[in-house]
Amino acid sequence: TDLLALFGLVSVHHHKREYKQALNSVNRLAKVQGYGEVTTLLAQTAEEADYSKTMNLAADILAARSRETFVLPTDIAIWYAYAGDTDACLEWLDRAYQVQDPALPYLWIPDYDGVRNDSRFVALMKRMNLPQ
Repeated sequence: TDLLALFGLVSVHHHKREYKQALNSVNRLAKVQGYGEVTTLLAQTAEEADYSKTMNLAADILAARSRETFVLPTDIAIWYAYAGDTDACLEWLDRAYQVQDPALPYLWIPDYDGVRNDSRFVALMKRMNLPQ
């Protein structure tokens, strides 16, 4: 299974506000990435789960996992972005910068539109010499 395609499915469903489908795609993505804790959460989540809350919990699970093993900070940041948690998203994007996360140059994708105008995001773009 292609990770990029699964990320794309999550993104498309998120932006179309097809939240049930987005969570299904997150579940598929988490399985491929080996994030069993997230798939367990999603299996336990009610059919009509609150999307933002569920995405926030999934990101929290990955953040906790990162204390024991390496998790790409952008994996965590983007799920916080989907949840609408600007502060947590930007905290993890800063961590991504610190560890030179290979996915960090993809900040132009629409998934980060919710944080794009935040001064911390603008500062990160400047540090990376990326156009704003």
